[in-house]
Amino acid sequence: MKDGLVLLMDLSASLYLALLDAQGKVLSTRVRLQGNAVKGPPGTVRGESAHDLLDECFQESGMGPDDLVRICIGTGPGSFTGIRVGVALAQGLAFPKRLPLYPYSSLAALETAIKPQGTASRISIIAATAGNYFVRSEATGRESLMTIGDLAACGSGAIHMLTFGNIPDRERLASVFASVQACDAGLNYSQVLDLALRVTPILDGVIRPNYIMASAAEEKRREAGEKLGRQGD
Repeated sequence: MKDGLVLLMDLSASLYLALLDAQGKVLSTRVRLQGNAVKGPPGTVRGESAHDLLDECFQESGMGPDDLVRICIGTGPGSFTGIRVGVALAQGLAFPKRLPLYPYSSLAALETAIKPQGTASRISIIAATAGNYFVRSEATGRESLMTIGDLAACGSGAIHMLTFGNIPDRERLASVFASVQACDAGLNYSQVLDLALRVTPILDGVIRPNYIMASAAEEKRREAGEKLGRQGD
């Protein structure tokens, strides 16, 4: 790996940032749990929080933006706003020096938080909207959207659940899975970096977020299109 500074970050649920050196050694980290961001004008809280925390990381590491050589960014699934803000921040930092961008799954990153226990399997979840959850199976690598009912029905004493951000149904899930562990502050950043660097870097700055589900605005556009289509029949 080329010498220099690596930025690792994800804003898809809770917010975390990490600066690592060329050997993958963690130099500085910051975590802001979902719901704990400082209040501000709508649409600006996550961005302002990320910028402030990143400045703290640079100061703590004794380095700055000019030392960055690559940026790794969690692209979801998760909060539409958080993902968009995180991607925009990564693109803005990468643009001046045309730095390579490495997108990675926010759910897959959770698998670095704890070591597998024997033959027990693990699933990772991030809350979506309306009682739904983004779910990743470690065994298959498949990511999907599930209702809380379907998710709870998958419960087993042989499956450990890893969570990121606010989980409204935590108690219900804890009653049917072997364990439910919050990973917001427990990620292994060196291993998340390894995960990110497995992908082909993006050199043109175009990142495709992994939303899985359509946003409310997209759903309204789809419904409007279907309505117009019916009127035209």
